[in-house]
Amino acid sequence: MFDKLDLVKEAWMNNHLILIDSQYNEQKHLAIPAQLMNRTSSEILRRLSYGSIYCGISFDVFRDLEIPVVETMYAGLGTRYPLLYLLNRKNTPEKENVSISFDIRDSSLIDGDEKLSRGLRFLGDIVENREAFDLTKDQFQERFLSHLISPGPIILSRSHHKLLLKKNGIAELAVAISKISNYGSAIVYSRIVDDLAYLKQLMREIGQEKLVTISAKTIIDLWRSIEKVNKSKFGYEL
Repeated sequence: MFDKLDLVKEAWMNNHLILIDSQYNEQKHLAIPAQLMNRTSSEILRRLSYGSIYCGISFDVFRDLEIPVVETMYAGLGTRYPLLYLLNRKNTPEKENVSISFDIRDSSLIDGDEKLSRGLRFLGDIVENREAFDLTKDQFQERFLSHLISPGPIILSRSHHKLLLKKNGIAELAVAISKISNYGSAIVYSRIVDDLAYLKQLMREIGQEKLVTISAKTIIDLWRSIEKVNKSKFGYEL
């Protein structure tokens, strides 16, 4: 189990994407910590994504941003839960997963892959700094709002406030593997087309010969072991 974690860490040290394979819904997602994003990983995600590119962050960091602010940011709200349900609340309930979409403000960047990777690297850096308390909440909010704008093509998604203890969705799995690999909670992920042959071919084209795959069960087992959580505490069957 821990040898798989070592492989994930090694892949990320080389700025390589990994594959998260969820047995629960038969979906596969490429993932990498946000601060490790580059043009290559951006190109792979863009060419292989089955839908949107997401950046998951922990519940606490998302809360520090004090979003969604419905009066000014409603256009960027995601649809993991109905918008009308959120409009009736000043603060979103702790048990809900919500998301907003965003883009980098720098309009001078023409290259789409460079713009995507730069915006996500910036987000990864400020999230890591906030989690290390190198940024106050006010500084964190100011940097986010001064460099990023909503809506946009990237979906910022919040994990459950108890992470894997109550939910095993992709946001929770991705944030968990990022944190136990000693990165910040900001992690980029995207569901990919279910064509592993094409994926491996594309990886070879851009020089990433090896694709590390980790299952949802392995992530849960690693997180449970490291956090010392008893099986009986989980809100679903392991």
